[in-house]
Amino acid sequence: MIEELEQIKAAWSKDEAGGRDEALARELADEYVKENPVLFSSISQKSLEELCADVEAFRNANMEEEVWKIETWLLHRFEPQNIGGIYQPQVRVASEEVL
Repeated sequence: MIEELEQIKAAWSKDEAGGRDEALARELADEYVKENPVLFSSISQKSLEELCADVEAFRNANMEEEVWKIETWLLHRFEPQNIGGIYQPQVRVASEEVL
């Protein structure tokens, strides 16, 4: 897997040393999306539901890099979701909007 995606995955992991670092994961995701906008052009207009379905499909196919490409976009684009409440996706505004 691409080193930058590995770093984002590690920052997001609860199992890594020190536990999940959401701020770092989002910072790294913002940076990676900013530096590689063309990699996200095919998913930038997808809904949250579509992206989550894609993550599930890629996980089932053991396509780890594709999973973390989408996870990176989710960290960049969306605020944390209230899983147990009423569904209301909140778009996240990064310091510099890429797409």
